Amino acid sequence: MAETFPQEGLDRLLQINAGGSYTSAPTVLWLGLFVSQSATTVIAPTAGMSIVTEPSGYAYVRATILATFWGAATFYASGRIVTASQIAFPTAGGVWGSVNGFFLTPTSGLAAAPILYQANFDDNSQLPIATYDRVQVAPSIKFSY
Repeated sequence: MAETFPQEGLDRLLQINAGGSYTSAPTVLWLGLFVSQSATTVIAPTAGMSIVTEPSGYAYVRATILATFWGAATFYASGRIVTASQIAFPTAGGVWGSVNGFFLTPTSGLAAAPILYQANFDDNSQLPIATYDRVQVAPSIKFSY
């Protein structure tokens, strides 16, 4: 599984904690799915939303994650992890393609947005989403030592 905090995500995190232009953590984030990259790769740290492709149409929308959905940070193999409650996307009204993972953004719209974090699924699987399928994701954020 690959995961990354792109520079725009790290910048936001540092500004929240160091008193920059973002002085508080967001109370809501949006969870998006990506069909670009692969089941084992994510964007480069210097890249952004311009090279990420989301499913298009057929009832796809980014899902809301409230701050209260996140659990406590815990230890994992080489760092710390925090996991959110399982988040359900709408039932696919058509073929969404093969989903390779998820990303977090502070923007709900399907336009260019800062990516705060991007990750593949833990088992490195690709999820082919067909009509009437329903995707549920329990997103996690990991920091390695």
